[in-house]
Amino acid sequence: MEHVFIYEKGKITVSGVVSLDGFDEKEARIKLENNAVIVRGTDFVLQEMAQNSGRVCFSGKISSVEYAAKAEKVPFIKRLFR
Repeated sequence: MEHVFIYEKGKITVSGVVSLDGFDEKEARIKLENNAVIVRGTDFVLQEMAQNSGRVCFSGKISSVEYAAKAEKVPFIKRLFR
């Protein structure tokens, strides 16, 4: 599933969202299908979260946007014997 990130006049819209893992006035942690995006800034206010359409809308001022690759699941035994 592709996603779209739109920032226009203080309104942020992200589509292709699987879940909203965390949200407060300074940070939004958004889980996408293949990765995650962390949006940092100030004065964030959640406007809309449409679970069925996979869309999140919020307002605020962005200071950074960071994409993080999905963490690969490593078996417990393999982590023990690194």
